[in-house]
Amino acid sequence: TTALGADGIPVQQFNDGARGQVVFHLHTHVIPHPSGVPMKPPAAEKEKLEVLAEQAKKLAAAISAG
Repeated sequence: TTALGADGIPVQQFNDGARGQVVFHLHTHVIPHPSGVPMKPPAAEKEKLEVLAEQAKKLAAAISAG
């Protein structure tokens, strides 16, 4: 939670078309989330690739640091 400034991290599994999945396979979403911000439905809004890339760098650095 520290690496991305999140207050919590919901872990959700979506594995059906009703939840927006188009390639059917088991997978899990790990979603950093701040307090007081409502969760949006899956696939309601996709994050920009640049933002995701920056978050991936922060997570990799935090994992490396232990």
